[in-house]
Order: sequence, then C-alpha cells, then structure tokens
Amino acid sequence: MGVLSSIGNNVTDFTNSLKEGTSGMRDIPAERFPTTSPVYRNRQAHVLDQDLYAAILEEDHTVLRKASLLAIEQALKDAGLDLSTIDKRKVGLALGTSVGSNFPFMKWVKEFLQDSQAMQTLVTTPTIAGGVA
Repeated sequence: MGVLSSIGNNVTDFTNSLKEGTSGMRDIPAERFPTTSPVYRNRQAHVLDQDLYAAILEEDHTVLRKASLLAIEQALKDAGLDLSTIDKRKVGLALGTSVGSNFPFMKWVKEFLQDSQAMQTLVTTPTIAGGVA
C-alpha cells in the first residue's frame, strides 16, 4: 500500500496518525486558494505537507499524476514487487483519491503505457476503486 495524505506521507505515518486521532484539517494556504471571500464558509481542508506539495508541483502542475506515482512506488516497495521480474498481465491497480475522479490519471497511464500490450490490458480494465475518498 502507498499513502500521501494530510496525516501522513507513507503508510507508517498515516497509520500512526489514525491511531492517535490526528486531524489533517489545516488552513488552506492563501497562495494556493484564497478563501477571504465571505462565500467560503470553510477556510480549512485536508492539505498535503506544503514542502511535498511544492516538490510535486515542480514536476507536475496537476499534482495528481506525480502524487499518484509516489503512492504507487510506495505500494510496490511495500509489496516487495519488482516490475522487471513479474508477469505484468497479473498486476492490478486500485487507486483512491479525494482529489476527484481518477480519470485524468488513468488516461495518462493508458497513454504512457500504450506500447505494452500487457499493460494496455491492465489499464483498460474497469477501475476497481476510482474516486474513493
């Protein structure tokens, strides 16, 4: 499993934060999303670590693709999988996000892997856990 969230950027930190009842609610940084207008009733959200967010943003202006890849790398390591030594036709992906639909990410993965017939089968399979918060 891999995790990037407001209460932990890996499974261990995330699990410990859950056990401790840590809240990930923080003020939304004004440079990311101004909330000064009276129409905003809530000026807080579950916000990623700002240093991590800035590093991801440098590589990926959508943030979702790079953040997803970081979580996938964690999951592969956690599972002890080496993609160069396994049958890629037997690998699945369950991706959950509270950012919204994972359609843009899955579209990118499909385009990125279009050369590989085995991986093409993987990414055209219906989403297992898309859009799960």
